[in-house]
Amino acid sequence: MHPIFTTVLSTIEGESTIIETVYNNRFAHIPKLIKMCAKILTKGQKLIIEVVKSLKGTSVNASDLRAGANLLLAAVKAKGTTEIRNVQQIERGYSNIVSKIQKIGVNIEAF
Repeated sequence: MHPIFTTVLSTIEGESTIIETVYNNRFAHIPKLIKMCAKILTKGQKLIIEVVKSLKGTSVNASDLRAGANLLLAAVKAKGTTEIRNVQQIERGYSNIVSKIQKIGVNIEAF
């Protein structure tokens, strides 16, 4: 759940910290969020997340299921257009995700 919590925490008031105590490489999604203008510092197994006014749309790659779901959430929160490549990673874990997101009023297309 780290990727999803990281995105949510980057858009709410105050500074947040996440500490990973199990896996050494749990933060592979961070560079993609930083590309979307999130303010996140990595110090060893600790993330320090600062609030930003908004994330910004850009082109990103879904490297795995959870990171892809995180990017989809970030794209919904972002201003501008976000292109997520390798969407098969998301679709394999979330059936009909595009139509579900559309039902809540998000302008989303799958190619």
